[in-house]
Amino acid sequence: MDSAIRLTKRDKAGNALQYGVVVQKDWMFVESVILSSGGSMLSPDGSRAVGYLDSDASVRAVQRFVDLFLVDRPLDQGFSTQLSSTAKMMRA
Repeated sequence: MDSAIRLTKRDKAGNALQYGVVVQKDWMFVESVILSSGGSMLSPDGSRAVGYLDSDASVRAVQRFVDLFLVDRPLDQGFSTQLSSTAKMMRA
């Protein structure tokens, strides 16, 4: 993700001229972020999310992804509202 931040180009007003990364705006991508961070969305048998989707590793992964939209901003902002709501829901 550091590369995505470095590749993002902005004008003097802070408007994006070039985004450093393009991602799919769906749960399949979010799941890959969670899995690559050591988390999981579901139990191995697929019957439970509690204890998996809300695990520390999963929450950290989603928070990092949200931060890319709301803090680092190397991504298009169109998906940020949905991600922010998801991260808040997971922390509750």
